[in-house]
Amino acid sequence: MRTLDTLWLSDLTIEHLSSPLGIESAQPRFAWKLHSSGRSVMQTAYRLSLSVLDGENNGALIYDTGRIDSDQSIEVVLEHFLPQPMTGYRISLTVWDNQGHEAFLAGHFETGRMGIPFVSSWIEPVQDPTPSTVEVNRDGDALISEYEGERDFHEF
Repeated sequence: MRTLDTLWLSDLTIEHLSSPLGIESAQPRFAWKLHSSGRSVMQTAYRLSLSVLDGENNGALIYDTGRIDSDQSIEVVLEHFLPQPMTGYRISLTVWDNQGHEAFLAGHFETGRMGIPFVSSWIEPVQDPTPSTVEVNRDGDALISEYEGERDFHEF
């Protein structure tokens, strides 16, 4: 149960998705919902920071908005943030209200290939030629013969 005049956040989304994997946006948009048990409460400021979740910089803070005085909580775009392909990010969000309270929410997302071409080769077993021991004559009768050369893998 929440006490009087508490503030909390929910539904942190990136590109309208909760904890998305493989987003392809060059400028992801963030959104969240503000809740309060008090009356006439509204957001007055937010701070959004991002840390890398994988690779050699795991846990390193790579972006921080600092405190931004704004009531915006929908379609927030981080200026000068350029997401890297196939990288996971942890989000830390702090919001302040007009009553002097603050709330915190964390989340994560992962970027996709972002234009990096997919390169692959077929995986298949190595086929060694095997001798054919059955030949079929024109009448459809099977004839047993000796192996004489390479098999052509022809299906009977």
